[in-house]
Amino acid sequence: MVGVGLLILTLGMGFTGYLLPWDQKAYWATTVGTSIAGTVPWVGPIIQKALRGGPELSALTLSRFFAAHIWMIPALLGGAIGVHLFLIIKHGESQFPEKQD
Repeated sequence: MVGVGLLILTLGMGFTGYLLPWDQKAYWATTVGTSIAGTVPWVGPIIQKALRGGPELSALTLSRFFAAHIWMIPALLGGAIGVHLFLIIKHGESQFPEKQD
């Protein structure tokens, strides 16, 4: 489950980082991506408005994606990597190398 979380966070890094050049290609790709998120039944419009920071893409969307890409997602990734490594060692899937004397 932690590995799936790492995959989702990595996809989130790609999604939020795509808008950062703030050119036409990034603008329209993010418009499509947030529109897809808006098609989720019942909560889609709320998710879309939260991602965009309003009804349309704007400078607020850019600042949200920048903050997510630079601060929030990397912090979550670091924590998830720590948990992942802890679980790998705890379950014995990988042991520390033995000291050679």
